[in-house]
Amino acid sequence: MVKPKTKKNNNNLFRGMLKYRRVLLLFMIMSITIFCINNFAPARKNLVTQPTTSSKKMNPQLSSSIDQTQTENEKFTSALANNPVNITNDNSRQILSNASIFTSDSCKTYSKRDNIGKLDGVTEKVTIDGKDGSKFSIHAYMRNDIVSNEIRGRKSWETDKIVTFKKYFMDYSKEHDIPLSDLTFLDIGANIGWFSLSMAAFGVNVLAFEPMEENLALIKGSMCFQDNIDSSVSDRITLFGIGLGPKDLICTIYSGNINTGDGHVECDSSRLNIPEDYAVRGSISVRRLDDVISALKNERGNITVVSAKIDTEGYEANLLEGGEKFLLGGEIDRIVTEFDPTMIIGKGGDPVKFMKKVYDAGYKVGNKAGGYMSREDAIDMKNFGLGFDPTLHSPKVVSEAKL
Repeated sequence: MVKPKTKKNNNNLFRGMLKYRRVLLLFMIMSITIFCINNFAPARKNLVTQPTTSSKKMNPQLSSSIDQTQTENEKFTSALANNPVNITNDNSRQILSNASIFTSDSCKTYSKRDNIGKLDGVTEKVTIDGKDGSKFSIHAYMRNDIVSNEIRGRKSWETDKIVTFKKYFMDYSKEHDIPLSDLTFLDIGANIGWFSLSMAAFGVNVLAFEPMEENLALIKGSMCFQDNIDSSVSDRITLFGIGLGPKDLICTIYSGNINTGDGHVECDSSRLNIPEDYAVRGSISVRRLDDVISALKNERGNITVVSAKIDTEGYEANLLEGGEKFLLGGEIDRIVTEFDPTMIIGKGGDPVKFMKKVYDAGYKVGNKAGGYMSREDAIDMKNFGLGFDPTLHSPKVVSEAKL
């Protein structure tokens, strides 16, 4: 028997309406869910992220290091990364515990087998007898390092700067009637420790900052030489195994295959471009100098830093952003810094802004005639380059020079 045609059409219409009602109901449920998530879910933290770099365009050697850098940087919120830390008794110890501090006391538990043993066949112990009676020993790379080659061959490196620093401290000690043992030298970019050990052997305290693992192994090994411990050279050095920059970050460090100790820091993966004759040495922690110094003063009391050396291969402007309060606050009489505008720009810094900050703080750059550069000359980058490491003189030193 044939069913009526009209009844079949009615059934089809009912099924169609039912189908579209289900679709409409599903759409309404999805819309309500999205609305609730956007308006009632807890707000997510804004994370600091680094620009991504395509692994297809990148040297395969860099991939794991860059991925790690980006992942670690995402752990820092924008508030923590950009705002100075309010230093209190509660958090100063935490800041210092994150600064990888190494002192002579650390040698008691420093494993020679696991750490110093790595230097066998890679470094050479060099003993320095200074004309002023200062004596110390230092680990130097046996090959492929410019600083080490000079130290092993001539038993010296940038002697003119060492002599100048020692004069600064002698003059300050006599003028203020303060013993050298109560004065401090700041060494940022300590390399293998030449300046730090030289000044410690001279009798002053040293705050040394060096982030690259290879260099740290040499400095720690030098601090653990028994002759340096017996002469109290090691006792005067506080080594921080971190880099310094504008905010807390995890960054990449690399150096040349023919100049191992000369580390370059890059915290922006989009700018990271490793030359063929360079190699990535690993990831490093970067902290703000102002935070570290504030925490250190909170723990130890006042620190009289007479002079500082800064050599961070173009990262000087970035470093200043996180250390302006201490470096340009008038506490340090003289700061000798590497300053190559091209390298600074290459590391994302602004050399003109750097010099404007220096002069705004009352510091001035010394010139070769014994006077000071005008502000106009100091912000003219044609007056700087390789071979000229300017000395920044504090407002007090500048005012005394006018008398």
